[in-house]
Formats: sequence, structure tokens, C-alpha cells
Amino acid sequence: MKLGSLLRSKLALRIGLVGLAQMFIVALGFITLIRIYRPEPPQGFPAAPGPGGAPAAWPGPPGAPPELGPPLVPPEARPRRFRPPPIDRYLVPLVLVVVGTSTILLARSLVIPLSKVTEAAKSFGAGELSTRVKLERNDEIGEVAKAFDDMAERVTLLLASERELLANVSHELRTPLARIRVALDLAIEGDAEMARSSAADIAEDLDELETLISDVLVASRLDLAARGLTQGIPPIKRDPIELAELMNHCAARFKRGLVERELRLKVQAELPPILGDRGLLRRAIENLLENANKYSEPSAPITLSAREHEGCVVIEVADEGLGIGPEDLKHVFRPFFRVDRSRTKATGGHGLGLALVKRIVESHGGTIELTSEIGKGTQAQLKFPLTSVEVLSSESATS
Repeated sequence: MKLGSLLRSKLALRIGLVGLAQMFIVALGFITLIRIYRPEPPQGFPAAPGPGGAPAAWPGPPGAPPELGPPLVPPEARPRRFRPPPIDRYLVPLVLVVVGTSTILLARSLVIPLSKVTEAAKSFGAGELSTRVKLERNDEIGEVAKAFDDMAERVTLLLASERELLANVSHELRTPLARIRVALDLAIEGDAEMARSSAADIAEDLDELETLISDVLVASRLDLAARGLTQGIPPIKRDPIELAELMNHCAARFKRGLVERELRLKVQAELPPILGDRGLLRRAIENLLENANKYSEPSAPITLSAREHEGCVVIEVADEGLGIGPEDLKHVFRPFFRVDRSRTKATGGHGLGLALVKRIVESHGGTIELTSEIGKGTQAQLKFPLTSVEVLSSESATS
């Protein structure tokens, strides 16, 4: 850890403050001991030396004859021999107790929350997806606990989405397969006329199955590519794409299936190319056109446009149809979500269209924005940055 990061660390600050407190207590104890053991100057000595530099003698008690012998030094004038009080036997253990207690408290403040994180990780790894640490701290340990809880929440939602995806795919596969089985049973029983009348439905059901399987495979491919797990799957191409040609191609394919639907095509002149996978981008645009056709009246026009705006290429599909309410707008990119809440063939589709469009756009470094109003229609905007194309062009010119 660098010094700057260490100084900003709340946990390091806590440990440092505890260390400083321990050092202060130990230093205070030593200063106290030094003051106790330092000898003080004796009291009661004569202020000045006698003749010849010798200490002045005590003449004796008042009125005593000088021949009684050598002068006596009174007890209060004798040098005091200081015997240190036995306080060191209490101060040193006190310092050790304070230091040890603070160390134990610090260790507890670190070990207990880390143990909670460890137990939560083991429990989550064992399959208890509802396990959370729920540790309220303002230091790095609290950040680790919060990061674990956020990770556990994302993993739980991801697994729930995967299970929902599997259940929805199973449901969508079961319906056309059941219709195909009924038609085949009729043919086996010898009702050829009924079998022939069901041939068109079987072909439609097979197309529906093919579209569903293709959408699921493309979504899985994009997910694996986003996670860097590209081994064994076709990579996403990064080729320059002329948008005018791509837009004309998508419009022509749309008009072939819906001759009477009015489609307004608006493409800016000299539109710069973008890098990407042509097949995936074509699929994203066609999905948007299909949704616009599905949720608008046959007489309402659909607009497909492309322009350059603020360093991005903007592709827009707009309709004047039913619109989407605000309560549904935030869920439209969820796989298998359908605004009409139905699974009949009246509107068609499986609810994978917009979810697939979003993954395709994000895999190309772009963004998608959907705006809608009930009764006035829906506008879908795809924005792709031009930076990668400029870099490619400069490299090609250099070579």
C-alpha cells in the first residue's frame, strides 16, 4: 500500500491512534519513574563552608561546653538517603494492563467483523443466496462488507434472471412444439386434408422456433463475449460499416414483408462509417422496425433515420403507435417482458427483441435510449461513438 493510501486509510488511522496512545502511556510512566528516583538536594546543611573549605561544624546545643567532644550533626541536617517507594511495582503492571487491554480491543474490532465476512462468504458459497454481512462500519472493513453484500445481490439477481430465462424459453418452446405435434398426429391418423391445412401453421411455428433459438444463442454469445469467454464461439466482427447501405438494406427487407406499411427513410448525406458486426447491427435495426410495426396501427407511418450528432452516429426508429406507459418503460429491456402481458400470436414475438437490441448496441460500445408516451408513439435511439473509426482510418493512412 502506498504512503498516500495508507494515510487516507481509516483503519490505519485507528491503529496509529492506538499506538500513539500506548506510546504516550509508556512515556508518561517512564517520566513518572524518573521523577520519583531523582534525588532531591538535602535540607539543613550550612549555607557556607567553614575555614579551610571544610564544612562548618555544629557547635552543639546552646550553652554546651566545647570540651564535650566533636560536634554532633543534628538529624535534620544529615544527608537524606532516599529509598524509592515501591510504586514501580504498580506502575509497570498498570502500563502493561492498559497496553494489553487496548491491543485486545483493537484486535476484537478487526477480528470479529472479518470473521462475519468470512462466515458470510462460506455460507453464500454453500448455496445460501440470502446470506448478507449487514455490517455497519465507516472504515475499510465496512467497505469490504458492503462490497460483498452488493456482489451477493448482483449474483442472486443474475441467477434469478437465468432461471427466469430458462423457464420462459421452455414455455415459448412448448407452445409451437405442441401445435406441431397435433398436426403430425392428424397426419398420422390419415386426415390428410387436415394435415395439409395445418402445413402453413407448422411452417410458421418452425419459423417461430428458429427465431427464438437464434435470439437466445445470439444473446448468450454476446454475454460470453462481454465476459471475455470467447473460446469456441464466433467473435464479434469489427469491420467498417457504411450506414447508408445498411439502412437501405433494412428498409428493403422490411418493405418486402409489409408492402402497405409506410416507411420513411432519412439518412444524412456522407454519413461516416462505424465499426461493428454488420449482421448483428442489421438484426438490431430490424427488431426495432418489427416492434414499431407490431405496436402501431397499419396506417401509422414508421420513420427510420440516421445522422451524425456530437461525435456519434445516431440511428432512430420512431412510430406513432400505442406507446408505452412509464411503469412498463423501465422493464422493456428485460428478457421476455411484454407490454401486453400476453403470449398469444396476436402480437407475436417472445419479448426478447429489445433485450437483444440492447445487448447488441452495448457490445458495439453504444447506448440505446427509449422514449414513449401513451397514444403518441415510441422513439428508439441508438448512439455509436466514432472514435474507433477515426483511429482505424489514421492507422490505415499510416500503413
